[in-house]
Amino acid sequence: MTNRKRNVFTGFISSISTSFILQLVSLLIIPFYLKLTSQELFGLWLTLGAILGWIKIGDMGLGLSLTRRSVMALEKKNYLLLKSYIWGTIYTTIALGLLIFILGFTFTDSIINLLSIKGDLIDDFKNTFFILLIVALIRPACVSLSSIINAKQHIAFLHIKNTTVSLLSICVN
Repeated sequence: MTNRKRNVFTGFISSISTSFILQLVSLLIIPFYLKLTSQELFGLWLTLGAILGWIKIGDMGLGLSLTRRSVMALEKKNYLLLKSYIWGTIYTTIALGLLIFILGFTFTDSIINLLSIKGDLIDDFKNTFFILLIVALIRPACVSLSSIINAKQHIAFLHIKNTTVSLLSICVN
């Protein structure tokens, strides 16, 4: 097996193993969460986690498009074109994030009523939801910058970063 094939194979196995471990740890920790909190609070955490999941896909495919276009610009050594692609993506994702932020902030009370959140949980939900809205505003633009790293063939760096973040998530959980 060539060195490249071996690297692809070990990266694939590492990625699957990390995902499996994260899922397993998540399943094992749920009973502890339920013992420490109420089912209502745990449900709110799951709802906010789902919102965070939607935020993670918030670049609307612009990151992938930026990677493809960046590779073409780098091959031509056209750094002005590369710069325009980067800034265009950042401005677009910030505009989308700003739209999500404004809509989320505007409809916070409606979401609280829709989810029937009562009592002390309202303040906790609002604070966490506002933090997620800030993440929705900033994250897509920051993630689009990883497209440049991909374009420069630093996939190994991204894999190490993702593995490190996954391991930190396991430790936090």
